[in-house]
Amino acid sequence: MSKFDTPFFYSNMATAFSPFVKEILGYATEIAQVYGHQEILPAHFALALLKKTPHGYARAYIEQKIHLAQWEARLYDELKNLPTAPAEARDLSPLMELVLKEAYSEAQYFQSNIILPEYFFLALLKLHAFEDLAYQEARDFVAGKTTRLLHQHTEVNWTKQDALFQLLKRLDNLYEAQKISLKPYLHQAYSAVRGEIRGFALLLDEAQKANKITIEIVESALYESAIEQTLRFLAHRKYPLEEAFLYMYDTQTWAKVVIAPKEIFIATAQSSYSDLLGVDLASPI
Repeated sequence: MSKFDTPFFYSNMATAFSPFVKEILGYATEIAQVYGHQEILPAHFALALLKKTPHGYARAYIEQKIHLAQWEARLYDELKNLPTAPAEARDLSPLMELVLKEAYSEAQYFQSNIILPEYFFLALLKLHAFEDLAYQEARDFVAGKTTRLLHQHTEVNWTKQDALFQLLKRLDNLYEAQKISLKPYLHQAYSAVRGEIRGFALLLDEAQKANKITIEIVESALYESAIEQTLRFLAHRKYPLEEAFLYMYDTQTWAKVVIAPKEIFIATAQSSYSDLLGVDLASPI
């Protein structure tokens, strides 16, 4: 078991972590293994960050400063020139341990209870020099993006958000009580086309890192567009989505979306029962 599979780094940090964080660390370890490096270094982490957060603010900042292919080429050259050594397990270098801890300070600066990949990126720039990239400039860039996002959040229908949070809380209680096997996560995505923030409940099989169920809270007037979004979401997922639900919070009605994986076919039914979870999502739980 690697060091960052334990609560060691997380015990004194924010209470919630982006689900991408562990994926980034895991992928950085895989890169080190491929090259035969004994420690996880900034170059491993930077490449993993780009791989696992292709639409994040960190990548957007890098692309603003330098062509991404050129920057990646520098990282690969750095990895090729590092000494190799046989090792049964790869550990974080002392510098990367500091980066992980410094990410907590970045989350505090942004007044966030969630440590996002962007905060690890800023901590990395603060403690390790990369040509063409600057810590303070990157921090201002992320701050500007965050300010715009917060402004968009003020326009969110909080009745809808509360319905989503209450559902997630009930599902998390079931998960913690080991009554369901899938862990619930909150996912929010900004739609540039519609100019709105859209919230989803994702239920994941953590062992397989696979999203099995998606639940969206919508207005009944947006029913058709929500189904359309579900299809787009399905098309971009690496793993098959097994169930999808829509909850129209204004009419308090549910719709279960049934997707045939080998056909372009979708059917809906007025149902809130999850076969995969074995629970009725509309019940108080």
